[in-house]
Amino acid sequence: MTADTACLLLHGFGGSPFEMEPLVSGLTDLGCTVDVPTLPGHDSSVAEFRRTFFPDWLAHAEERYLSLRRSHKRVIPIGFSMGGSLALLLAARHNPAGVVSLAAPVCLQPWFSFNARTLQILFLPLLKHVFPVMSRRPPRPESRAIAPHRGYDNVNCLPQLHSLGKGLAILRKTLPDIRCPALVMHDVLDASSWPGSALAIAAKAASRDLTLIYTRMNERITSHHMLTTHQETKEQVAAEVRRFVARVRGGGKRRIASGGQRG
Repeated sequence: MTADTACLLLHGFGGSPFEMEPLVSGLTDLGCTVDVPTLPGHDSSVAEFRRTFFPDWLAHAEERYLSLRRSHKRVIPIGFSMGGSLALLLAARHNPAGVVSLAAPVCLQPWFSFNARTLQILFLPLLKHVFPVMSRRPPRPESRAIAPHRGYDNVNCLPQLHSLGKGLAILRKTLPDIRCPALVMHDVLDASSWPGSALAIAAKAASRDLTLIYTRMNERITSHHMLTTHQETKEQVAAEVRRFVARVRGGGKRRIASGGQRG
């Protein structure tokens, strides 16, 4: 049959469409059109990545959204990590049929969390000129076995990270413009994206139909960030996303605030 609903799946900062692949089959089984674009500079080379910034990633996501909107009755942006932040910005701008945010940050680091990363973020406007590309330790093989990922794991591009931070500042201001149904998921121990971001989204978004789910991974090896590919959460996330999209298509309404893992 002809799909009346399209899902735009957006991957994270320095990542690739690989992060969103576990969601595809469940959505296509519903009869949805699924678009999984590669954001500019991603899944290519660090040199290409360094030529792009947050406005480029947002513009590409918006272009794909508008293209889908021209040919479908409903479009639902679904994003992981930075992709979730982009999806929320699209929701604030265009009031889609629904929006899904998975481990999406609303800031690079909360001001009250004082550690080495906080210092890096604080001095990022200066550091990005002195050390535009910084090497970082690659993930351990056992970590990637638990939470597979494909992206720029061995470097941190500070100008791009700073650009992301400025984009998140825009997101924080526009959260009250989100009025569509929303699904927000985050792990309580996420070390890469502040877990409080999910609460901030739920508190500030104007949606009267918002589902908030916190997962709790048990292992102590990974950063607990890769919700979509992690062995402990990928099936739950795929099922929740599929359930949400099916409900939005059917016109049902529900508001849930869940502080723990839902089975």
